[in-house]
Parts: sequence; structure tokens; C-alpha cells
Amino acid sequence: MKLNALVSGLALVVIFNSMLAVAVEPSPQNEPEPTLQSTMKEMNADLKAIVAQIDDVSKNASSTVMAEHFVSLVERAKTFVPDSVASVPEDRRQARVDLYLQMLDGTSKLGQALIECFRADDNERARKVLKELGAAKTEGHGEFK
Repeated sequence: MKLNALVSGLALVVIFNSMLAVAVEPSPQNEPEPTLQSTMKEMNADLKAIVAQIDDVSKNASSTVMAEHFVSLVERAKTFVPDSVASVPEDRRQARVDLYLQMLDGTSKLGQALIECFRADDNERARKVLKELGAAKTEGHGEFK
């Protein structure tokens, strides 16, 4: 009898938890499609968070995860074409797209370097890479914003 009550109670807990998980899990169809602007905002947020904890070597694992996310966002950004490029006359458009992708490739490489810095606990080098990323951001926005 006690065993039946225990099994029934556990079953209710499992069912209740499953219902909660379904109820609070965001629906992918309700999430807005990413845009270049939203992707760039996420990239900026990752870099700001990394900068905020750059002096704390104990947070390098967290910084590594954020840097990996940053690189994935750079790759996502490659799937978009900036509005400023889309409005360029067709005969010059491909050159602008190529430049945009080239700059993002450089940003991705810097992001990979940042990951390696954090894995090696080389925060001094990570600071330098972050400065290079800041310069790349300024240059990219100057070209395409």
C-alpha cells in the first residue's frame, strides 16, 4: 500500500514537472527571427560582459563560453547583407559584400584568438585582442553603418 502511494506520488511529481517544463519553455515560433541588428547587439553584449570580467582569471571559463557564442554570432552575421550594401549600385555591390565578409572573417579569427587566450589563462593577451576587436568594430561600422 505504501509502495503504491509512493509510486503514485512520484508519478504525479514527474507529470507535474513535465507540464511545468512545457508551460515555461519558450516556443521557437514566438521568437523573432534574428536580424543583422539583433545579432550585432548580441555580439556587443558578449564583448561588454567579457570586458567586465577580464581582470578575473577565475571567470575565464565563463569568458570562453561568451567568446565562443560571440564567434557563432559573427558566423550568423555573415548570412545578412547590411542595408548600406544592398543600396549600392549592382555593379559595385559584390565588392562591398566581399569586403563585408572579409571583415567578418577577421572578426571571427580575433574571436577564436580570444577563446584561446582564455583557455590559456592569458588575460593580458586577451585584453589586446579585445582592443583589436574594438578597432574592427569601429572600422566595420564606419564602412557599413
